[in-house]
Amino acid sequence: MELHLSRDNTTHTVLLAASGDSASFSDATPLYHIYTPTPLLARETTTVSRINRSGADALSYKLSTHSSNIRSSAEYNGAVEPFASINWRKSRVTCNSEELKIRRGGFLWIDRTFLGQDGLSYTWHKGMQLTLSVAQNGGKIELARYHDSFFTMKKPWLEILPEGMHMLDLIVTSWVVAATRKSSGRGNGAVASATAGASAAGVISS
Repeated sequence: MELHLSRDNTTHTVLLAASGDSASFSDATPLYHIYTPTPLLARETTTVSRINRSGADALSYKLSTHSSNIRSSAEYNGAVEPFASINWRKSRVTCNSEELKIRRGGFLWIDRTFLGQDGLSYTWHKGMQLTLSVAQNGGKIELARYHDSFFTMKKPWLEILPEGMHMLDLIVTSWVVAATRKSSGRGNGAVASATAGASAAGVISS
């Protein structure tokens, strides 16, 4: 599955299920709504929501290339259902009512690792391409890849491999943290300011 970002901003965008050219969303299905009240200000809380069927056909989702088109979930009359939040100020992440501790690890402490509800260890690896894998049976299984616009010169998209389809909510939530921290490390102004408050903490720190 390919989840294309409507805007090149990991904390304020809509993820649309589409294939092929991400420039055309005419046949895309909006699945996830990622909202930060003021994306350009530091220490705001990011909310991740599912877009249900009653809201999936709303034209505004597919035209959400501007920040003002992405609004609080409360404004969508139940069509957008929050399930996760990322409090950058307190370095606290919750997903489906459970706290998700995402910590640094790996070579030079640039990876992001968290424990899944199944007790397995999942890691977002920060390289030329951000990838998610799980340690299992003495090996690693890749679950997702993030195709960043920094390298592709296209709108970015999150690729979910078949092995990760059973845990979409968890992948999307942890991806927001990992991809946002990676972008802030490159000096992306909007994203860097959105995560500035978390720099000193260990859970979602840079």
